[in-house]
Amino acid sequence: DPLVTNNISVEYEVIGGADCATTLSKTATVLRSPTSDFEIDPQSPRCVDIPVTFDAITSGNGADAIYKWTLQDLNLDGVNLISVSRSYNASNQYNTTLRVEYPPVSGVTCFNQKSDLVTIGNNPIVSFNFANVCNGDATNFSATTTQAVATEYKWKFGSVASTNFGNAATNVGLPLVTGTFSQPIVSFAPNNYQVEVIAKTANNCTDTLTRTVSILNKVTVADNNIYAMLNTNGNWVPENLSLGNDSSTWAFANPSGTKIGIADNLSAWVTNATGPYKANDQSVVNSPCFNLTGLSKPVISIDYWSDTRSGLDGAFLQFSTDGGATWQLLGARNTGIQWYNAIGISSVGSAPGNPLALGWSFEQPTTQNNWLEAKHSLEAIPAGSRSNVRFRIRFTSNPDFPKSSLVDENR
Repeated sequence: DPLVTNNISVEYEVIGGADCATTLSKTATVLRSPTSDFEIDPQSPRCVDIPVTFDAITSGNGADAIYKWTLQDLNLDGVNLISVSRSYNASNQYNTTLRVEYPPVSGVTCFNQKSDLVTIGNNPIVSFNFANVCNGDATNFSATTTQAVATEYKWKFGSVASTNFGNAATNVGLPLVTGTFSQPIVSFAPNNYQVEVIAKTANNCTDTLTRTVSILNKVTVADNNIYAMLNTNGNWVPENLSLGNDSSTWAFANPSGTKIGIADNLSAWVTNATGPYKANDQSVVNSPCFNLTGLSKPVISIDYWSDTRSGLDGAFLQFSTDGGATWQLLGARNTGIQWYNAIGISSVGSAPGNPLALGWSFEQPTTQNNWLEAKHSLEAIPAGSRSNVRFRIRFTSNPDFPKSSLVDENR
């Protein structure tokens, strides 16, 4: 019995010639022998900067057993703990050693020891994109991670549906959710939805991201049925493109700042109605989804008011014919009427669909203290792709010293 110290009698007999015999008796003490084993909860994370708990398996050991841990370079020899925790600051394999011993008997210490490697992984950074957000579309999501590969995803699509964790390549299989866990496809009704995704790695490291997804109205226009949004929000919807950072200043309001104000009390889409726009703004305001096939000569007209730092902060207009999966810049410098004035706007950076960083970027002089009207043909949109067109005005700003605002209204 490993829990009991036993005395064993040993008798040794030597028999010589003429049957002469000598017998020697000794008593041997067999000391208790502990076992050494430990475990990590298989569901607990083993991730950078997150404490990992090691639990000694105590069954088979007496109550006086002593537990001594060495966690890589951290020696806990003088601490008798059944459970220990520590965190690691880098992704790697780290050695863990548990030595279990009993108090010494007559100067003899009986012990057992186990060593094993624990693998610490990086925490993922999750992001997701979405496309096809027009009323009646099946909305496509695509989740990806950096720093670590996610093996499972868990989603919450507002009030529509929720999932448990599922393998990235496995089909979801819910009534309103198809596709795989990394690329689900969801059927929404028109509304705004808080969509949350949690990514998990093989080491149970997780990251969570929540974004607002707006399902847009569909609008059919024709030569005898034009679209105008004077003093209404036009069913346009703002969207923040800076993940994890609420940088958007778009709002539908009556501008009343010190430099931009509308005397006729009309509301418009504005990057902060009462003061400067935010620094590091990377946001858009999305139009409804348009069927333009009924227009013989499609044109877009935008009334705007600008007070941005020339060449540093600005806005530009894009269109998409594939549900928002890709975006193209509408127009260039010297096209249309009062269209883009600037090239190389620094805050635009590498914005998709605008490699030359074109846009409106200027401080409107006091001599132009009123709306400016910009017009541009939509003939650049292929005739065969005009049944489901989206527009968006994207605003970008640098991290320092923002100015007043930019106001636009589609008339």
